[in-house]
Amino acid sequence: MTGSSGKTQQTIQLSSLAHVKIILHAVKNPRSPTHGILIGTSFPDHSLVISDVLPVCHSSPTKPLLEMALLLAEAHLSQNDDQKLIVGWYTSNERLDDVHPKSAALKTMNAIHEKFTSPGEVVEPVLIFLSSSGLASVLDCDDRGDDEVSESGLHFYGRDLKMNWSKSILPESVKSIEGTWTDNINVVKAACISENKSLALFDFEDHLSSGVSLIKEIDW
Repeated sequence: MTGSSGKTQQTIQLSSLAHVKIILHAVKNPRSPTHGILIGTSFPDHSLVISDVLPVCHSSPTKPLLEMALLLAEAHLSQNDDQKLIVGWYTSNERLDDVHPKSAALKTMNAIHEKFTSPGEVVEPVLIFLSSSGLASVLDCDDRGDDEVSESGLHFYGRDLKMNWSKSILPESVKSIEGTWTDNINVVKAACISENKSLALFDFEDHLSSGVSLIKEIDW
């Protein structure tokens, strides 16, 4: 796929696991921003597969927290032989009227691009944004069997000509790997109404604040 500038547009495939975890992270922290690392694989045909995410925090990420989370994620990935890499960042805002990613997420994307993108790399990192209104809409909607990206509640951004992470990635360039977006939302809804009062999803901030007695139980 080629854009109006003549540059080949990268395509994105998002796994059900990654989609569900991004939304559950926000559901568990409804009054706070959420942030996390995108894990995946890039290919020479300008495609990017996002297979998983690592939830980092439910507050504005500090520099020490961000550096530690990225370092641990990189070390964990280097131990596996599946060629998965850090390929971006996801974020959500706490307010309904905040309809764009905040500066903390944009700065983090710059740091990820600088640290993890090799010279000449054809696929760039991606920023995924879950707006509060988008979260509300996907949780409130009925199962319509629609497979539009808008049904995912997510917005995908790449780097624009000014090197800012504000270029909207076209819906036709984004696909769900397994099933439909609605299937993934139904998994989230089922988790929310289950008998388990506490969603079993923890971020790195939870892990650090859990204390010695719970640090193994609240594993990142």
